[in-house]
Amino acid sequence: MQNLAAILMIGFFISSCVVVKNNEMTFQTEITPEQACILKNHYITNNEEVPDFVKTLLDNSDVDCSEV
Repeated sequence: MQNLAAILMIGFFISSCVVVKNNEMTFQTEITPEQACILKNHYITNNEEVPDFVKTLLDNSDVDCSEV
């Protein structure tokens, strides 16, 4: 039974868009600058560090997060 659970879990990670690196889950999807603003505000509200991919996306776009 444990072997089946391990096989299913490995299959999920291989077939999904989730990448686990340094014990952090990274979702490999395209997001809009507006969605990045929402994520940034969420992380700031919860006193968490904003992920680098969000910072990079916002640095490269002309979105004003105060309007979102």
